[in-house]
Amino acid sequence: MGLDFKEYKLLNIEDLIVNEKDKDKDKYKLKKLYRKNKEVQIFSKRAFNKYTDEHEVQIVGRIRKRQHHYTDYADYNDLVKEKKKKKIIGSTKLTIDDNKTEPDFKKYDVKKDKNRFTYGYAWIGENKFIRVTRFNLLLLLIPLLIILGILLGLYFYPNDNPEQTPPPADQQPYTDSVSSEPDPNNNFAIVLKREYYVSADNPTIELKNYTKNVKDISYDVFTEDGTYIGSTGLIEPGNKADLNIYSVLNFPGEYRLRINATSYNDNGSKDPIDGNIVTTVIVE
Repeated sequence: MGLDFKEYKLLNIEDLIVNEKDKDKDKYKLKKLYRKNKEVQIFSKRAFNKYTDEHEVQIVGRIRKRQHHYTDYADYNDLVKEKKKKKIIGSTKLTIDDNKTEPDFKKYDVKKDKNRFTYGYAWIGENKFIRVTRFNLLLLLIPLLIILGILLGLYFYPNDNPEQTPPPADQQPYTDSVSSEPDPNNNFAIVLKREYYVSADNPTIELKNYTKNVKDISYDVFTEDGTYIGSTGLIEPGNKADLNIYSVLNFPGEYRLRINATSYNDNGSKDPIDGNIVTTVIVE
């Protein structure tokens, strides 16, 4: 079991490139791995690519630059067993202080190499390297950009979608003289009778858009207890539309109707009347 779990030591890359024939180590950009050990340098990503142009290398795995916690085990077999559960293939250590009787080490878990966001490449001897990865801060921007996109969409999207505007009603001009009831906001005026009579032979009532209104309006009609009767669609000023009441209320009697009226602006936004309109229908 233990043969598959490798242990490495992180070495200073300067000790590798100082042996170059041209001894031109300045052509490589180096980076520090850990703030408490400034002596052990590693290759930057670009420097490593430059080095591999002239040398055969082997990447044996990857470590996280900011590994804050390393779990150790007294029993080696337990260590290998538990590490393998987390797909850890080995460990590597970085010397922190050689001056102590017992040197301090920072240890890293080694996992199989994947092309994650690369910080650099650490040398572990011969031609072998370990990829040093770190969290890509750009990933934090993705959910923020998604949220920003949603907020911008809500901000610029009109409150009322013009595509949801009712279709034009089956309408015709009215010629009789009618009085109107203005709504409290003075957006438009309503034309209604106090009583309507319907029957099997005369199943509809007329709903009108007052001729002095400047906007199209529509009516949604309900019984007083909330049963939906129907809608007219858009009625132009000076026109009327018929709405079949008898198709829903066909039992003789007197019924109270609640009518919602809405006017529509040119951009499709709407202005509902402030409050409900109530009228009476008598079914014969």
